[in-house]
Amino acid sequence: MLGLVVVVTPALHGQTVPEDAIAAAIQAGLSKKQSGSLIVSGFSSMFTLVVDGPLTRVQAKASTAAKEYRTFTRADVTADLLEPVVTITAVPDDPVFNRFSGWTLTPLATRIVLQPKAKGAAAIQPTKVETFPMSWGNAMGGQFQGQGVTASFPIGLIPPEDFEAIVITDGREYRMTIKAKDRSKIR
Repeated sequence: MLGLVVVVTPALHGQTVPEDAIAAAIQAGLSKKQSGSLIVSGFSSMFTLVVDGPLTRVQAKASTAAKEYRTFTRADVTADLLEPVVTITAVPDDPVFNRFSGWTLTPLATRIVLQPKAKGAAAIQPTKVETFPMSWGNAMGGQFQGQGVTASFPIGLIPPEDFEAIVITDGREYRMTIKAKDRSKIR
C-alpha cells in the first residue's frame, strides 16, 4: 500500500502564513531548485500523487523560477499560492507496453476525495477540482492521451488520523493511505 502525506500545521490552520515562513520557502526553492512537494508513487498505482500545502506551492514556484534562471521574490507570491488548502494532484503514469498484453494506459482521472478511516465517516469532498490533459508519443509514432486531476481541500478538513486519498477514474478507484506520522513533509 502506498503512503501519501498531508500536513496540518497550526501556523497554517485557518491563519495567515507567517512572512518568515514564506521567505524561507522562497529561499529553499531558489537555492535547492527543488519543489518541496511530496511525491508519491508505487508499483501498479497508475498515478503519481503530488501533495502541496501553501509553503510547498511557494517553494515549487521559486524552484521553477530558479531552474529557468528567473528571479522570484515575495512580490511574485500570489494569494492563491497562500490559500489555506492542501492540493493533491494525480498525474497519470506513462503508458507501458507488455508484449503479451499490449499497451496499458492509465484511466482518465476525474476527481479526488478523502476518506477518513473512522467507521461510518463521510468522504471529504474537494472545494475545487480541475482536470488537465496529458499526451505521450513513442518512437513508432504512437500517440496516447490521458487525463490527470488536481483537487483542493481546506486544511481544516484534513483528518488528524490516517485516511485514504481516492482517485476516481472513468473505470475504477485508486486508494492510497495517507499516514498521520508523515504530515510534517507537507507545509
